[in-house]
Amino acid sequence: MKKLKQAVCLLLMICLLFLLTLTGCDRKGDTASHSQDNQSNEDMEPMTLKMIAGSNGKQKDHDKVIAKANEILQELIPNTTIDIEFIPFAEYGQKFDLMMAGQETIDIAWNSYNQSLRSIVNKGALLPLNDLVDNHAPDIKKEIPDWLLAGGLVENELYMIPKYEMHFWQLAIYSPQAKFEKYFDMEQAKKVFNVNQEYMHITSDMWDFLEDYMKKADDAGDLGKGFSPWVFTLNEGQDLIGDKPPWTYGMPASTRIYTPGNPWDFTVLNTYKRPEIIEMFKKYADWREKGYIIEDMISLQNPRLEIENANTEDGALIFFHGYQNPKLEGEYYIENRWELPTVRFPIQQYPMVTTNNRDGLTIPVTAKDPIRSMKVIELLETKKGKEFYNTLIYGIEGEHYKKINDNRVEYTVGTNERRSLESTYGQANFVLGNCHNAYVNQLDLVDDYTSYWEHMHQLSFNNPFGAFKYDDTDTINEITQIKSVLSEYVKGFICGYYTEESYNEFLSKLEIAGVDKVIGDVQKQVDAYLEEQGIPKTGYVIHE
Repeated sequence: MKKLKQAVCLLLMICLLFLLTLTGCDRKGDTASHSQDNQSNEDMEPMTLKMIAGSNGKQKDHDKVIAKANEILQELIPNTTIDIEFIPFAEYGQKFDLMMAGQETIDIAWNSYNQSLRSIVNKGALLPLNDLVDNHAPDIKKEIPDWLLAGGLVENELYMIPKYEMHFWQLAIYSPQAKFEKYFDMEQAKKVFNVNQEYMHITSDMWDFLEDYMKKADDAGDLGKGFSPWVFTLNEGQDLIGDKPPWTYGMPASTRIYTPGNPWDFTVLNTYKRPEIIEMFKKYADWREKGYIIEDMISLQNPRLEIENANTEDGALIFFHGYQNPKLEGEYYIENRWELPTVRFPIQQYPMVTTNNRDGLTIPVTAKDPIRSMKVIELLETKKGKEFYNTLIYGIEGEHYKKINDNRVEYTVGTNERRSLESTYGQANFVLGNCHNAYVNQLDLVDDYTSYWEHMHQLSFNNPFGAFKYDDTDTINEITQIKSVLSEYVKGFICGYYTEESYNEFLSKLEIAGVDKVIGDVQKQVDAYLEEQGIPKTGYVIHE
């Protein structure tokens, strides 16, 4: 099976390189073979552009909504329509690779947060966008700041328009409000999770606190689906490779994230040899034995949909995602997205700016008309396309939502979770364009998030790896084998199936796959990056 996976990956690479040769290695995405700059929109031949994006899947009213969006699009770019295929998030990266290897015509593609932009560019799958933006979509640079566009650069060429939303990360516990208010010791939590530590990681006191919370609920018959480990990122550190397989805890080359006031150690470590990671997997095994992690966790594809939504009393007691509190009131935030209110309680002491976003909109080399693709992306990223963009997010006014004011809507799609497959229609704003232009809805406490996001950016510390993108040219074979090993073992460890024997076997297979070579190559590139950015290798401190 392992050899088969390697053979498939090699075939994908060969196909992509062949495709790059056909399209021309020096192609800038603005050539005579496509619609010309001096050609008016009205003169363009009718064309349907194929777009792919991440989602929870195709919903009941998908075709009806896309037809309405195309009516709006025709007024903005005559003779142009789009056909959007929404691909489940867990399948997106692999399906994108297969589409590119098969030379399938894709005109606009979302780059997933689990994909490495650098790796995809190295495969020759994307067009550079510099000339296309300057000549055909100038409003993008007027409305999206340079510091954000830098997240879409590879070797000073722009390949992606990064999502524009909140650019800070602060991990939070999510828990059903009724259970939180019964069993969660908030004063103790503030002491445990706000403890001064050299670098971000899960301490023994944190583990004990979480277990005590679950035990209280379990003793009262309120454990539900217990603990979901899916996005518990406090131990993760800085993944320096990216493009991790689903259900893994990052690629095995990372640094720790040091807190303000403490000097950074930029030594690249094998993620899976870090003591805090091993301790975490041991804890998960213990919790599975105690029933805090359900036996069925190993069979889940998307815990966010399957056990973390609070539509039933027996959903997960504890799960994790980012913290937001847009009114800046109180010590936690109550989320009303699901049928049962859910508390978000911050457990990451210092929020961190995350400018190096991996997700955004791109134009593949297979695009029929890159200029027209760029014009559509401009609509999705700027104010002049706001109605078009929000139709793709919310659906049809009067049917899927009603307008409350110019920027607020109330959706009516049969469920609070409008992005679920039970909903008639509803898609993620961050997948489709510029979130600053998205309507807010009944779950949002403010009419405009801009001032809150700016406030949080000021409070957050800057990640020194904000512009780092690993070039895997010299290690692609090793990384392919490493991903195969990660896919074979790590989901089991996350779901509580750690044993010392299986873990040693896992580490041995990583070594055979070439993890030491990869870590050495990453370290070399990190050293060069630090020098280029003017960041000292020792003594670098972020101040509060």
